[in-house]
Amino acid sequence: MGATSRKIIDLSKLVFYATIIVYAYLAIVKFPGNIISWDVFGYYLYLPFSFIYDDIELKNEQRVLDIINTYHNTATFYQSMKLENGVHIMKYSMGMAVLYAPFFFIGHIMAVFTNYPADGFSFPYQLSLVIGCLFYTIAGLYFLRKILLHFFDAKTTAITFLLIVFGTNYFAHTAIHGQSAMPHNLLFSLYAALIYFTIKFHKKYSYKYAAICGMLIGIMALSRPTEIISMIIPVLWGITSMDTAKEKLNIVLKNFGKFFLLAFCAGVIGFLQFVYWKIHAGKFAFNSYGGNPGEGFEFTNPYIMEVLLSFRKGWFIYTPIMLLTFLAFPFTKVNAFFIALIAYFLINLYIVSSWSCWWYADSFSQRALVPSYAFLSLALGGVIAKILSFKNKGVKFGVLSIFVLLVFLNLFQTWQLDKGILDTQRMTKAYYTSTFLQTKPASEEQKKLLLIQRNADGRESLSEEELKQLNKNNTSE
Repeated sequence: MGATSRKIIDLSKLVFYATIIVYAYLAIVKFPGNIISWDVFGYYLYLPFSFIYDDIELKNEQRVLDIINTYHNTATFYQSMKLENGVHIMKYSMGMAVLYAPFFFIGHIMAVFTNYPADGFSFPYQLSLVIGCLFYTIAGLYFLRKILLHFFDAKTTAITFLLIVFGTNYFAHTAIHGQSAMPHNLLFSLYAALIYFTIKFHKKYSYKYAAICGMLIGIMALSRPTEIISMIIPVLWGITSMDTAKEKLNIVLKNFGKFFLLAFCAGVIGFLQFVYWKIHAGKFAFNSYGGNPGEGFEFTNPYIMEVLLSFRKGWFIYTPIMLLTFLAFPFTKVNAFFIALIAYFLINLYIVSSWSCWWYADSFSQRALVPSYAFLSLALGGVIAKILSFKNKGVKFGVLSIFVLLVFLNLFQTWQLDKGILDTQRMTKAYYTSTFLQTKPASEEQKKLLLIQRNADGRESLSEEELKQLNKNNTSE
């Protein structure tokens, strides 16, 4: 048994290290033209304008425009909201800037000691941020493997690990187009770490693990306020019935100081955003998205079916491994984390589906759900463990073959996305079926099957050719 066990453990490690090599290679060959661009530009602005320009309110607008003209970070400056007094409020909360900070300072040191401009945006800063995001990716994968090994054997862990990394849109949002610097990648890593330390905390109720869990929740909420729902994980962890719920309540009362520290650490870190708003906007609660009336939450009208099943960005359409996971998970009889996982997922899905731009702009599948894969990996692991327990080898091989095909489909469609065959915003059922498994660029006829092009200012418009076609159709009617 010892020799066999070592082989399985080696396989699990081999998968992990091989994945690191793949990501390191892709970080080189897929090095982005400028990783500090578009949304990342907005998340990052806190750093150079605090520590280099001492202008966190962006009062010198010309400096911002000069940077954009030099580095082409964005087509329009939508990353801040200008108040009547001339003060700019950052559109995005500061958590991502906190995560970027160590690598910003490393980049600054590199720029100071080289011939590159020490302006916060030149190549040393970009290189350092790419390396930093690779570090966060590796850290997330490290914790992913750890939490899977806690519940499953090494073989199940290795297979589940591969399916999450290469069989979902996690790969597209961590390995291509500079997506590694977006919140989804870093939040995935933070969630994996939170689950790992939640397990540690519930084994030994110590102040150390309570503080770590609280800080992780705090930085996630500071990065994206809706991630405060991550508190569900330590709160509901271990509850599987009414009896265990009563036991958990007794545990909380017995270890009240530790749970209070957890909540306190989360609250203190999250409160930093309110302090920023109070100082610069004059109020603790401020809607930094208010400058765009077409952007915000629609909690009374969530786009759940569109998020799950539309050909524009349907999660189950473009990430079918997760559809199989949800269909099979109830039959796995894994209940150690079932209630926490279901509660978290349903609330998270509701929040994600309530965003007005439910297709989340330039992305593949539902990028807003990528952070949740750290938790959903446990459900997938339960499914894989169940499949591996099948005594009929033919059935086992057949089911696993389906998962292999879905990994191939995901990687192929990620390649199509990279080559511009799949569109990041305007997909339709007709276009999807027309380009399914296509390796050559889409023809002009195929492109007519896409949704109407959106301008950078958010308004929809028709191209000249589309207007001619529309007039022709109207005339014929």
